[in-house]
Amino acid sequence: MENRLAELWSIMDFLNPGLLGSSERFRTRYAIPIERHGHTEPAERLRASTRPYILRRLKTDPAIIDDLPEKIEIKQYCQLTTEQASLYQAVVADMMEKIENTEGIERRGNVLAAMAKLKQVCNHPAQLLHDRSPVGRRVREGDPARGDPGRDPGRGRPGAVFYPVHRVRRCPACCTWRRFGRAARDIAYLHGGTPRKRRDEMVARFQSGDGPPIFLLSLKAGVPG
Repeated sequence: MENRLAELWSIMDFLNPGLLGSSERFRTRYAIPIERHGHTEPAERLRASTRPYILRRLKTDPAIIDDLPEKIEIKQYCQLTTEQASLYQAVVADMMEKIENTEGIERRGNVLAAMAKLKQVCNHPAQLLHDRSPVGRRVREGDPARGDPGRDPGRGRPGAVFYPVHRVRRCPACCTWRRFGRAARDIAYLHGGTPRKRRDEMVARFQSGDGPPIFLLSLKAGVPG
């Protein structure tokens, strides 16, 4: 389950058909009041209905806390290129102009749209510009999109790399090829348009240890599975 209550209905309807009624009834009774209006009463009713079917353990639970490994955070900072910095400032300026002249849901939409564009700029300029020019030298060395110079994907454990949008594929794939050469020739890429059979084959191969050293996944297609 990620961002919508409809996903909770799908899960519960599979586990216990009819518990939360039809999808339309669920949307009217719970989803709209909770997600759109922030009403607490239907949220409490929904929580009471689903609580018996949900097992939740917290990281602070004394019964499991001793079995959990220490949390490890590795931060890697990447400087923007001149091109990226210029595009970043242009997106911010455009957003500020738009939000000054809008309000309500339109204003929030402009902010969210700008955030998506800023992510694209930071990943690679070609994502925002939708061009097909050479990818080299448009992100700095050490940028995750170019690969970590200190790692060789032909050795050790394989890695999964998640990207937020489908059209990002060309950039990381080309950058990874440039960085790792022949070791990256079998890079797998899973996105929303990947057929189910092909998807299962890619995942099985990657999990077997005999697959490609790098597995690229779009967030929408990769996170749920």
